[in-house]
Amino acid sequence: MGRRRASVLAAGLTMVGALYCLGCVAEAGSSKTRLVTREEEIAEVRPGVVVPSIVVSPDSRHIAWVAARDGGKCVLLDGVEGKAYDGVDTIVFSPDGARVGYLAWRGGKGVAVVDGVEAEHERVGKECLVFSPDSRRVAYLAGSSEKMSVVVDGVAGQEYDGILHGSGPTFSPDSQHLAYVGKREGKWRLVLDGSETECEEVAVDTLAFSPDGKRVAYVVGGSGKRFAMVIDGVRSNEYDQIEKGGLAFSPDSQRTACVASRDGKWFPVVDGVEVHDFDDVGPFAPAFSPDSKRVAYMAKRGEKWSLVVDGAEVQREDNVGPFPPVFSTDGKMAYIVTTKGGSAMVLDGNKGRTYDGIGVPGYGFSPDGQRFMYVGQRGKKSIVVVDEVEGKAYDVVAAPIFSFDSKHFAYLAVRGEKWVPVVDGMEGKEYDGPWPGAKLVSVNPSVFRILVRNKLRVVRVELEVVQE
Repeated sequence: MGRRRASVLAAGLTMVGALYCLGCVAEAGSSKTRLVTREEEIAEVRPGVVVPSIVVSPDSRHIAWVAARDGGKCVLLDGVEGKAYDGVDTIVFSPDGARVGYLAWRGGKGVAVVDGVEAEHERVGKECLVFSPDSRRVAYLAGSSEKMSVVVDGVAGQEYDGILHGSGPTFSPDSQHLAYVGKREGKWRLVLDGSETECEEVAVDTLAFSPDGKRVAYVVGGSGKRFAMVIDGVRSNEYDQIEKGGLAFSPDSQRTACVASRDGKWFPVVDGVEVHDFDDVGPFAPAFSPDSKRVAYMAKRGEKWSLVVDGAEVQREDNVGPFPPVFSTDGKMAYIVTTKGGSAMVLDGNKGRTYDGIGVPGYGFSPDGQRFMYVGQRGKKSIVVVDEVEGKAYDVVAAPIFSFDSKHFAYLAVRGEKWVPVVDGMEGKEYDGPWPGAKLVSVNPSVFRILVRNKLRVVRVELEVVQE
């Protein structure tokens, strides 16, 4: 349904760690600042682990994986072994990291396991267990050899001949609503909070709620047919393709935008209106400002890419994108420009230093909108730039984030064969690397957390900025 994605310069990863502290002292203005590292070994990965099954909780407190045991499979949570099954599906943590669930098979039956509690069914779906955004609700697919239904908080819904893969179950952002697409008597039906509406075949992974949870959108078509968007039950014009990722709602849920193509030409569609002023547009949904009043995207005219805001070109001196612009919470905008000499960030109209490349993803504003961070590439080295101040050069830089109060920043860096967390430019201890899916998280205004690898040991690391 969409085009080939642009490559990136840096990818985010993370890490974990036996209880002791080490201090690292740096000068910060007129006062001394120390970085204190606390480590706790929470598990050891032993032989038999199914490596692709390793998953880290969103809060970087827990880790789980599937391991072979006595001819079957079991899940280990922080190294504690659960019951054995004939097979185990993907492990899922809740968004707050406090709950865990997975689907399994035993004796020809399907079993849903949530927080260690089993629910047996004739069969269960694969890769379909989801928690709601508030982590309080859980849903998955279960049924018989002929029928399937969505089970929400332990209660099975209506039966269908099949549930469309990739359509859900999908919770709304406020966790109050649930949607999916089922098929009965040869007809597809959108199911919203148990109520059905007949629909066309829905494209995989396109069902979405607006931020306020009150609107539903999806893409119909495929299998040789043209595509169209359906928003609140209203069908749009038809297109040859709609960019993967489908439709973007504005933060206030009132506006919509996407990128589509017809007769070989790509163009943005904003609030249902097609914009045909350009030869091409970037392969990302247009970006809305936090107040939803502005919309921006990258567009190409001839051989040159430019930034378009509310339909007007605002940057034509250099090639822009094709990566999307980002807005701060107070409305400032940043984007990448490319010249013969390299790439540079433009922040609120001011162009920064030129680098050989800019890491994507890896650039963005702090939560309060007052600071900005990105990763510049110079030769074979990566450099984190915060408020246009360069940090130390490393072989690789990954997962840069701000603390939630915007006062501190952190990232992971590679030096030789070791990974090191860096906070406000101060280095922590070296590790063998992050566990798959692990990421740095801001725990409180002065503490970052991550799960790292120390040989086969899983280590939970907390890094605290201490003022002296």
